[in-house]
Amino acid sequence: MDNGFVNLTLLSPSGMIVGIQYKEIKNILEYRFKESRRRFHYMVISDDRQRMMPIDHDRITGRALEYKEAILLTNPHSPTFKHEVDDKYQYSCNNKDNLVHGWISTNPRIGFWIITPSYEFRAGGPIKPDLTSHVGPTSLAPYDFPLSKDFSHANRRGVISGRVLVFDKYNNKELMPAKSAYVGLAAPGNLGSWQEETKGYQFWTQTDEMGYFTIRNVRASTYNLNA
Repeated sequence: MDNGFVNLTLLSPSGMIVGIQYKEIKNILEYRFKESRRRFHYMVISDDRQRMMPIDHDRITGRALEYKEAILLTNPHSPTFKHEVDDKYQYSCNNKDNLVHGWISTNPRIGFWIITPSYEFRAGGPIKPDLTSHVGPTSLAPYDFPLSKDFSHANRRGVISGRVLVFDKYNNKELMPAKSAYVGLAAPGNLGSWQEETKGYQFWTQTDEMGYFTIRNVRASTYNLNA
């Protein structure tokens, strides 16, 4: 399958992608850098959070600080990183902002990306910080999950819509629309339990200027509505 940009090799009859040819690279899925320091080294989290990154060796030769994830870079491969503290938590972001992140190689000019098509698998709500990219060109994802019986396809999902109004007698005697409020479905529990619940699916959106909201592609289940 060739779209003029990449050439895909599909496994018959399952249709799984087993090869991606791009320019001079025969199969990106099997690509390996021959030199240990020649790798994906430019990381992108968002339009305003992207940079060249230290390599594994820089962390190994650095000095661990109060917790093991934080490393003071004392002898990095590039003086640019000397005396920096490298810590994976510096590259976290709120769930709602985690749209795409990945790595870029300057030679050859290729990159790989983790794209978030849905937030339903993320726990803790839209403003919970979570990790993105960090050290090394390794990313894992359950690519075969959509083929399993546990994956709920679009024809088995539903839609919920409504309006959120707020009554504040000290501000207005009438009900006011909750503008840009977060509204979400999460597993049943006590008030605020969605912040700690980690096993169930969650579906979130924001209200418009009049307080209306719509949550689409919801898996069939029992939820609490949180706002």
